[in-house]
Amino acid sequence: MKKVTINGLYRELMPCLSAVYGQQEARQMLVVLFTDLLNIGRQQFMTQADRNLEPEDEKQIRQAVVKLLDLIPIQYITGKTYFFDMELLVKPGVLIPRPETEEMVYLVKNEYLKQIRPEKIIDVGTGSGCIALAMKKMFPEAKVVALDHSTAALEVARTNADRLKLDVDFIQLDFLKSNTWKKPDDYFDLIISNPPYVRESEKALMKPNVLNHEPHQALFVKEDAPLIFYEKLMEFAAEYLSEKGMLIAEINEALGREVRDLFSMNFPAIHLRRDLSGKERFVVAAFRQC
Repeated sequence: MKKVTINGLYRELMPCLSAVYGQQEARQMLVVLFTDLLNIGRQQFMTQADRNLEPEDEKQIRQAVVKLLDLIPIQYITGKTYFFDMELLVKPGVLIPRPETEEMVYLVKNEYLKQIRPEKIIDVGTGSGCIALAMKKMFPEAKVVALDHSTAALEVARTNADRLKLDVDFIQLDFLKSNTWKKPDDYFDLIISNPPYVRESEKALMKPNVLNHEPHQALFVKEDAPLIFYEKLMEFAAEYLSEKGMLIAEINEALGREVRDLFSMNFPAIHLRRDLSGKERFVVAAFRQC
């Protein structure tokens, strides 16, 4: 049987993936597949290009490419992603963390909490646990609580916390049902959230790999109630946010003004912040100027 090298298989697979994803994204995907499935670093990928592949390794890579051609997200194929310098496990049924959400974490780190160190933090809609774990890593002395309605998400989040040895209190509840909220022992200094905010009418704008494979309950809100989660966040903050605390949430770029107007009912200090693409992506609200 003819041996297949890393470089040979890479060159063979590039055209079919490029036809679907474009050359740059296809190249990135193949590097991830080869390095992850072969358990080698990127430097080894370059220096060992003429290395012969074992038949089982070749088969595994080819099967992964078939899944990519079916528009299955690569994170679900490799079973992991990276967020705030952490390797996180993900699987179907759990939202894949986005770069914009990572930007929100750095927003907390670099701008809004320079003068205060939060003692108690809550992440609403934790998914894979990415935000809560980043908060615990950033503020190791703080008590971090994370909420989600999804059993699958909480299972993955707890596994990620165990793997990273980060102590986070995960709680399952439906945040939209305020009667399920349990009164905390103390006020939170930071409420942070990436809630569902994509309107049903915006589904046509989304990529098929997201629309067909990622959990809709973590992405979409009903057309007639696009701010439902922000209404509940505001209600929750009115009860449980400390006087010095802040609420920071990711938002729909098209609804920044609506979110700001909603939050102005309770908060005297509100800021809309843009992401690296220049889109209004985050809201910061507080009971005092920040």
